[in-house]
Amino acid sequence: FRSKKYQKIEHDQNTSKKAVSYSKMIKFLRSLPGIKNEGMFKLGVFYSKKKPSYKLKNYEKFSSIQLQTGAKIELLTNQQTPATHLIYQLHGGGYVIGLVQHYRKWANKYKNILDVDVASLDYRIAPEFTHPAALDDAVEGYDLLIQQYQPQNIFVIGDSAGGNLALTLCLKLREQSKQMPKALILMSPYGDMSHTNTTYITKGQMDPLLGYKLGMSPMFQPYLGTANPQDPLVSPIHANFQGFPDTLIQVGTNEMLESDSDTINQKMLDNNVNVQLHKFVGLFHVFQMFNNLPESKQAWEEIYQFIRQRKSE
Repeated sequence: FRSKKYQKIEHDQNTSKKAVSYSKMIKFLRSLPGIKNEGMFKLGVFYSKKKPSYKLKNYEKFSSIQLQTGAKIELLTNQQTPATHLIYQLHGGGYVIGLVQHYRKWANKYKNILDVDVASLDYRIAPEFTHPAALDDAVEGYDLLIQQYQPQNIFVIGDSAGGNLALTLCLKLREQSKQMPKALILMSPYGDMSHTNTTYITKGQMDPLLGYKLGMSPMFQPYLGTANPQDPLVSPIHANFQGFPDTLIQVGTNEMLESDSDTINQKMLDNNVNVQLHKFVGLFHVFQMFNNLPESKQAWEEIYQFIRQRKSE
């Protein structure tokens, strides 16, 4: 895990059990209409109205913290003494969907399995709020959290748009000469808002979740607003990652964002970042959401191990 050399671990799908499970998932994902049209905004409005729901043990508590920007943090801690380590969770959803319930389930999972506190950022979303709203929220949230937790004890986890936000957060922290977190965990990070990186073209129709028939997926464009898609704080594939913390990247080979992970990985290696890229053959965008997939279970175990190793340092 500590090696700085490129590590590409591929897992094939050979058993009939996996094949059936995978086939059902692909059929389900291709049936979702909201990903490919304006229904995405309706999903965003719908989920934004949902009240937070956590399964708390008797020694745990949930707090909602309002930020000055208008965003909020949902904080899962112990009743008495806070944990030493914290996960700062930056959710996905194309910057148009807020903090949905499965991220709260992930927060419970992190808390119970890793013995950490979990702060989930419910950042402002498009189309009402465009760049740099979510980034401003992430920075303010981080500034608030480091008043209680040491940066070297904070793990930032982001999937899809949340992976974009995790990277741009660290770019902003470096720009402001602030201490970065201990490590980054990126699941299918979204790195290119110009949608010109290789697999946006070659795998656009292959991707069962984000794919399209003709032209580019409209899913992510609203957050861009008037920003330049070549700006590293918008599209981190254009950044250099000098001084970045240890990073774990997980991505499927059947998603159009695959080349973003390749580019980010290579640029991190070029800047001597301790990075590991794990490619899951045949898997789709943020497959970790689906617990019944064997590869999802394996991906989660890898994340837990990555964090445990760095907690003990």
